[in-house]
Amino acid sequence: MAMRQWLELKIPPLLLALIIAGLMWAMVLITPSIPLPLMLRIPLTVLLASAGVYFMVSGVLTFKLAETTVNPIRPETASSLVTHGVYRLSRNPMYLGFLLCLLGWGFLLGSLFSLLLAGAFAWYMTELQIKPEETALIKRFGQSYKDYLKKTRRWI
Repeated sequence: MAMRQWLELKIPPLLLALIIAGLMWAMVLITPSIPLPLMLRIPLTVLLASAGVYFMVSGVLTFKLAETTVNPIRPETASSLVTHGVYRLSRNPMYLGFLLCLLGWGFLLGSLFSLLLAGAFAWYMTELQIKPEETALIKRFGQSYKDYLKKTRRWI
């Protein structure tokens, strides 16, 4: 439990996504590939990555327009609760965007094991980033945030 608490809110999500992307690429060198033709993998990659970029950019812009922090390491410094725009679809659109981009990257690489690493990213983010953020935001915004938790999904 101590190791888990030590890891909470420590690795910036963008850095984690880049680390996972690098590990995904390394997996291609040592594991078998998915038998999907490149002509199928490319459109799937473009679709997933485009959706990912949409969610990331929309999330950041919505926070900036609300004049609140985008710093994922210090959620307690949020100045306002953002529940509109893309935040009606997902409580974590920036993290969803990273995940979609990682999934696209995994399909482009053509590696099942790379896709499993994208799943590891989702697990890590949920357990060591999102849940601690939720705890901090409940303390910060109280019932308003609890109501938001009930009506908007964590991922999508």
